[in-house]
Amino acid sequence: FWTQTCVNITLGGLVDGCGADASQQVGSYIIDLDPTTQAAWTAGHVQVVSDTTRVLEARGGLVLGKLVSQLGSVNGILQEGCTASNATINTLRQATAASARDQRRYVYECHSDGTMDDLAAFLIGAGDYHYWGFGGWYSPN
Repeated sequence: FWTQTCVNITLGGLVDGCGADASQQVGSYIIDLDPTTQAAWTAGHVQVVSDTTRVLEARGGLVLGKLVSQLGSVNGILQEGCTASNATINTLRQATAASARDQRRYVYECHSDGTMDDLAAFLIGAGDYHYWGFGGWYSPN
């Protein structure tokens, strides 16, 4: 259902792609599962995201995950709170390195409260296809 909905709205021109919120999670947090079922759930979760990315990427679309370690299964990252920190700078640099390593376009979008320090950290670490958005994810700004 999720894949088909994402593909339909993206290929229909309504959006450029889909955010795969909670795509970084492994195992189910909803119910207790035995280890074998947990492993199968996690593998299925990654497979759905990977399959959706493959379909959309072939048509210029995006699937945004949460972590640099997901790049390959997703072709973009949405960071909900890029702060003025070494962590932000290093994460952006890691995304750039992953793009060069995999020879793929990986989009990285940072949301920030809009302080000059946040913007400076983003600019220090930013690479190709990295974008900065004003207005933090949980901010009245």
